[in-house]
Amino acid sequence: MPIIIHEIVITTNIDRNGPSATAPAQAAEPVSVEEVVKQTVERVMEILEEKKQR
Repeated sequence: MPIIIHEIVITTNIDRNGPSATAPAQAAEPVSVEEVVKQTVERVMEILEEKKQR
């Protein structure tokens, strides 16, 4: 029986006071929402591919 996913919702909390907050101001870069989404989608696709190969 195939499993069909119509929608997936991914949420994240961006901790702006995390480890990078202790870095000097010029070294800290603002977090791009688009970049977070891109990295998240890439990771989800990697996980799905790993599960597919099992």
